[in-house]
Amino acid sequence: MKAVHNLKENIELKSNETLDDLQAKGFKIIQSSDFFKFSTDSVLLSHFASYKPKDIVMDMCSGTGVVALLISAHYKTARIDCVEIQSELFDMCRRSVKYNDLEEKVFPYNMDLRDAPEKLGISKYDTIICNPPYLPINTGKESDSEARKIARFEINGTLADIISSSAKLLKYSGKLVMSHRAERLSDVIETMKEHRIEPKRCRFIHSKINNNANIFLIEGIKNAKPNMIIEPPLIVYDENNSYMDDVYKIYNMDINK
Repeated sequence: MKAVHNLKENIELKSNETLDDLQAKGFKIIQSSDFFKFSTDSVLLSHFASYKPKDIVMDMCSGTGVVALLISAHYKTARIDCVEIQSELFDMCRRSVKYNDLEEKVFPYNMDLRDAPEKLGISKYDTIICNPPYLPINTGKESDSEARKIARFEINGTLADIISSSAKLLKYSGKLVMSHRAERLSDVIETMKEHRIEPKRCRFIHSKINNNANIFLIEGIKNAKPNMIIEPPLIVYDENNSYMDDVYKIYNMDINK
């Protein structure tokens, strides 16, 4: 990710914001040092799902909109709705969408994900992508920043809230695709099943080959029959702390660099 400095007309950066190069189809994203910037999790998540040209997609807990931007760069979909409760992140997403001329494809909404079914539509979406806050309230080390707390902890929606809303928003046989911490795998599977979303694919992500998995990617299908495939693990870094070839390919990088 590279910082760039030229801005299109009528797109301004606010204090502590940067315009960063996604290195994907020339797209750029507005981010702020006052908030968490997007991580490898978001890149891997956008790549893990599959999309069709007529799909209506939701990026739930969208933050600055990186997943929606990456999907737009690499795949054809009919529409992507971004749902984000933090107004500052929503505003950065909105301006990034405008900067990248995606206003007819990507539609940001500043709302509580728990209100999304009523406001955006029941059984509307083919795919929901979600990189949620990973930690329940009162667990882990808290940040001094309220914005960072909201990004890390389930303050504005629990895992159950996310999956319950997704079950209402998804069409029959629609897909929920999530990333989450490895230690919460059983919570995610159990909660998906409670809401008739059947886990179908899962892939564990390891920072290095001898490390335990730190996150996983999972795809569940609404009203599907049980039969989950565990895909080969993805190792992010080699012994020299360089990206492994598979990760370079996901980032659309030159592996000879």
